[in-house]
Amino acid sequence: MIVYQSTKTQFLDDSDNRKIEDVISSAYVQKTGRYASEAEFRSWRGSLQQMARVLRDRGISDDMSPSGRRFAARLNSSIRRHRGNQ
Repeated sequence: MIVYQSTKTQFLDDSDNRKIEDVISSAYVQKTGRYASEAEFRSWRGSLQQMARVLRDRGISDDMSPSGRRFAARLNSSIRRHRGNQ
């Protein structure tokens, strides 16, 4: 499920000026009607911080939207992962 979609510039702005994990968490609640677990939230925080580090590479174009390339946060269903481990 995609819960967040933006350009590189907007993602980095959200990462720098807001807590990106909170932005994702709010979008997740809107899409699913439920809150993610604390462990899932911490996982997002780490992953999103790493993604911001990668996107800061000057070799990655700032203007991604004209060709339709955008950053999207896709979340797997943690329920399916947990059930698969039972």
